[in-house]
Amino acid sequence: PDNRGIRRPTKIAEICAIAGAEPREVIEVVEYFRRPGRSFIMPPHGVKLNAETVLDISHESLMRVWDRLVKWVDDDAVSAQMYLRLVGSADLYAKEQAGLWRDPELQQAVNWRDTHKPNEAWANRYSPSFGPSLQFLTDSIKQREQEQIEKRRRRRLVNAFIVAFLAFAGVLTVWALTERSSATRNASTAE
Repeated sequence: PDNRGIRRPTKIAEICAIAGAEPREVIEVVEYFRRPGRSFIMPPHGVKLNAETVLDISHESLMRVWDRLVKWVDDDAVSAQMYLRLVGSADLYAKEQAGLWRDPELQQAVNWRDTHKPNEAWANRYSPSFGPSLQFLTDSIKQREQEQIEKRRRRRLVNAFIVAFLAFAGVLTVWALTERSSATRNASTAE
């Protein structure tokens, strides 16, 4: 809440699960930041890394001056807020204290899911309710799709009614004109 970062030393294996990456890929990236003269990430250069190695930033001041890190943290915080909103709504829905999401909230959550591609390893850092929350999102999407189908069906019925009404009005108009023409002829014949 006070916009201060919190260090979270993390094993490479957990980072791999969150990022959907292999340990060798994470280690390759981390080594770039551990080069001599660039000791941003601990353990320091020269210590062999493996899946069980715990990574940390070398100094807390990096959280204030490393602009890209600050952006990554801010992006993750926004993503976590959306996830926690989803978790809270899913919990209330399970207790029958709230309904499924509708637009625009639903579309924001779909955009978040499609953009951030959260996974269970990432979500568990904030709440262990990943499965039920995504099911809530899926159910909300299905409800929106059903409502759209129903809306299209109603629109087709209204359009069919309008067409039928216009056809009926056209028939009545032709009949009225025919009757008027017949009445005019009859009046002429009578004179």
